[in-house]
Amino acid sequence: MNPLKSGTLDLALLAALQDQPRYGLDILRHVNDRSGGLFDLREGSLYPALHRLVKAGWIESDWQPSDRGGAPARFTASLKMAARPCTPNARNGRRCAARWTPC
Repeated sequence: MNPLKSGTLDLALLAALQDQPRYGLDILRHVNDRSGGLFDLREGSLYPALHRLVKAGWIESDWQPSDRGGAPARFTASLKMAARPCTPNARNGRRCAARWTPC
């Protein structure tokens, strides 16, 4: 049984996308590597979670051509601007995802 609380996967996925957009298997490797063995994330859990975050409005997704000729397109995800942590200079009135306080 996995001791992680519900919602931990969503937070790990959002953290993986904080710095840059990533394609599906890159997200999977990033979360598994950064978790220190806490996660053994697999595609069967990854893609439903990503689609749930798209539906909730936290991330955007797209299909990008592969950088390898003839390979299938890659599912690419990125944080929506409203989900990005605010910088100290932000003055646009959006809410900070990390603190849930006005910037």
